[in-house]
Amino acid sequence: MAGLILSSCEKFLEEDQTGQITSETFYSTSKDAVQALNAVYNPIISLGCFGLNYCVVNELRSDDFVKGAKPWTNATQADVYDKYTFTASEGFISGIWNGYYQAIKNANLVIENVGNIVTPDTSVIRNVIAEAYFFRAYSHFELVRMFGSVPLKDKSPSGLTGAYSGRASVDDIYALIISDLEYACDPKKGLYAKPWVEAAGQHPTQYAAYALLANVYLTLQNWTKAAEYAKKVIDGGKFALWANYKDIFLYSKKFSANTAELGENVFVFNFHQDAGFSSRWGWIMQPPDAYVNCFVGSTKNGRPGANVMEVSQAAINDFEADDSNRKNYVLPSSYTDDDKTRGVNGLITLDPTKYCMKYTNEGQTNVLWGGWGSNIPVIRYSEVLLIYAEAENEANGPANAYAAINQVRGRAGIVAPLSGLNKETFRTAVRKERRTEFLGEAKRIFDLIRWGEFYNTMQSIIPNLKQGQHLLPIPQGELDANPSLKQNEGWN
Repeated sequence: MAGLILSSCEKFLEEDQTGQITSETFYSTSKDAVQALNAVYNPIISLGCFGLNYCVVNELRSDDFVKGAKPWTNATQADVYDKYTFTASEGFISGIWNGYYQAIKNANLVIENVGNIVTPDTSVIRNVIAEAYFFRAYSHFELVRMFGSVPLKDKSPSGLTGAYSGRASVDDIYALIISDLEYACDPKKGLYAKPWVEAAGQHPTQYAAYALLANVYLTLQNWTKAAEYAKKVIDGGKFALWANYKDIFLYSKKFSANTAELGENVFVFNFHQDAGFSSRWGWIMQPPDAYVNCFVGSTKNGRPGANVMEVSQAAINDFEADDSNRKNYVLPSSYTDDDKTRGVNGLITLDPTKYCMKYTNEGQTNVLWGGWGSNIPVIRYSEVLLIYAEAENEANGPANAYAAINQVRGRAGIVAPLSGLNKETFRTAVRKERRTEFLGEAKRIFDLIRWGEFYNTMQSIIPNLKQGQHLLPIPQGELDANPSLKQNEGWN
């Protein structure tokens, strides 16, 4: 899985072209099929897409984060997302667009070719094809949420006409997403219920497809379907919350079971401590110059905190007073620096507690410069519970939704369970719970948009925010190359 290594003299972002395969690729064995599937992953987890840019763009344009007070020298681009002064020419945006569309292109090649392989490894072939459908759906879902109406790519292009298609309707894009995920869910031809594990990590299961489909239906406000698919994950009994919130994110607990066979991460991207295969989510959120689990012996062998972003006071205020298990880990009042000459023998007091410390190198044994190896969850079991709680309340009121939300609150350390609420007050509670549970997981911006709260919330921070700027601009390079594309409202 290819990534991009940044050095101190490089820009915060360099465009990354990874994971490219062609229709001429020869598919003859199950190993070829797996290599083709890896080419679907690679452009998504690259730093140009989910490994870095996705986090910067989506966190800083929400109300959960602001630009760091002392950011890394080369992180100047972060300021434009915090202030909404970015343009269609920003490399962060084109990196995300290119990453997801390259994944879609490669997924189409898998879908069109891998089924022709003659091999006794039929279970591998089945899972590879189903996983290609899954990631084609996931990639289109991310694109439609960020950019709105975009080109729909359900097959490999034929000539320039296919390569430069116009924008499909949002309804048509969601129809393909749902169809692809239904394929991935199919017990006869879809993903398996148990994870397929190889050297690169753990692949998504049938339950990941259920969970993603629940999230799609939640976004579409199809409450009954969202609750139905979330309930399939819950009733499957394969996932449970970690008792200690910290354990979700530890490198040492990757792919570990808790009280359930598959732990808490339902759909997760696998990153590695090798700098070429790592993410930067932890690096950009940590305090300036912080060395947290970055030393090998007494040698600085890891990248210090970049302080690209800090948690907003509004987000901090939404944590309840007894939210101890969760808040004390996510927003600690101190941390131990590897450099013992700093603070009191390395103990650094943080005042205020404004640094999200979810993603650290703790548990890594060979920290390389820039090598953040903790997995980044896309959907955790706690989100499945909160999807169910939100959808069930919207469909039928809160009576059958309390158990799900109270599991999440109880694990956080909150003593009093919710009870006695009506639909409106439960709605407020579940929205607040999502904010605190998923702080630093790049979900807030999408919640604000689907709740219809984006403009009321963000115009209090960005008074000159324009209509249409809840979506990102179509990258300028795409507009220049494809005359069929038109720019999103608010970005002309």
